[in-house]
Amino acid sequence: MWISTAMATEVTTLQADPPTMGEAFLYNAGFILLVVLMFYYIFIRPQKKRMDEHVAMLNQLHVGDSIVTGGGLVGKVSRLIDDREIEIELGDNIKVVALRSTLLERPALKSKATKESAEPEVTKTEEKSKKETKKKS
Repeated sequence: MWISTAMATEVTTLQADPPTMGEAFLYNAGFILLVVLMFYYIFIRPQKKRMDEHVAMLNQLHVGDSIVTGGGLVGKVSRLIDDREIEIELGDNIKVVALRSTLLERPALKSKATKESAEPEVTKTEEKSKKETKKKS
């Protein structure tokens, strides 16, 4: 045998001391606090922001605004009844009363924002060529 028995018996194992009760409590409390903070920033904070935006949209409603309800009805505000209800005109002499909380969005605001960002810039040469084609015809 090439390995002596003396060398084989010298190997020792290192064992760490277990944490004390105070250390274990701090580790667990820190982990729980970390999980709570993660839930707050991932779920609660964005939902609160959306709710605040929705309340602001509801407070800015005026007669004539286009709106979409939670049921998918699209119409215009014909009358603000009180803080909880509005009257929506869906078509010719078709009016319904809906709760403000069921309104989802005001598409007129979204379409204005998307039109401004989606409009391509027209260069001067394009404008000149359009004018020339109009003059020729």
